[in-house]
Parts: sequence; C-alpha cells; structure tokens
Amino acid sequence: TEPARLIIEEQRSINGIGVYEKNPELFLQLMLSRFIYNFRTISKSDNIVLFDRGIPDMIAYAELFSINKDVYINASKVYNYNKNVFIFKGWESIYTNDKERKMDFESAEKFGIKVSEIYESLGYNIIDVPFESIENRAEFILRKIQEYTLK
Repeated sequence: TEPARLIIEEQRSINGIGVYEKNPELFLQLMLSRFIYNFRTISKSDNIVLFDRGIPDMIAYAELFSINKDVYINASKVYNYNKNVFIFKGWESIYTNDKERKMDFESAEKFGIKVSEIYESLGYNIIDVPFESIENRAEFILRKIQEYTLK
C-alpha cells in the first residue's frame, strides 16, 4: 500500500492531525519519513523491488498543498531509485473514490501528469504502462524489467 494511504488510515484511526485536511505540512513530513524508511529498508534487498510511489512524488504533493518543496527536492536527490519508472496514467473507467481517496478524476489525472513531469525533470526514464487487463499490465512490467536488467 502506498504511504499516503497508510498515513491517512493510521492518523484517522487515532484522530490524529497528520492528515491533509487538518495539517498538510505534517501529513507530508509523515509521508516523507515513511518513504525514506521504505527506501532505506527495502532497497537493501538483492531482489527486484517495485515501489508504489516514490520520494519525487512528494514534490508534487508539496505543490498541491502550496508547501515549500525544497526538502522534498533535496530528498529526491539524496535517495535515488532505479532510473526506469513505471507510470500508470489516469484511467477514468477504473478510477474510484474511497475513504482515503477524495480527489476527483480530473484532479487526480492532472496530479499524475505533474508527478510524471517531476520524475522526468529528475532524469528518470518514464515507462507508460498500457491501458490493458491486470494480467497484461503485469506481463508488460515483467518484460520491461527483464529488458532493462539484461542490458
């Protein structure tokens, strides 16, 4: 599960203020801390690891909430992922809202485009995952991982 959803769920379960609607700056700091922890812990693995979102996403969140983004830019430079990033563009027919995701599709799509632009500006290679079945998407990702690891 992506860190934002975990933070929201945890904070709401204790009536905490570290959620975007109460204290967006604290929410982002909690997310950044979780992202860095995940990066430092999981990236030590000898196995191939896929992250659901990454530290550069935080730059887009900071822009969304009109918060100074310097610390998120710095973190993105310190903690580098593999340069190949899979992007899942907005797909309206499968997009749903729930208790953590309140953003309408149009806003989510714009946010996704911004995230993709940020990764590109940081030198990442964007790989758009096609609009297909879950099985076909998984096969596409596995093929791409294999292509890039054999190079």
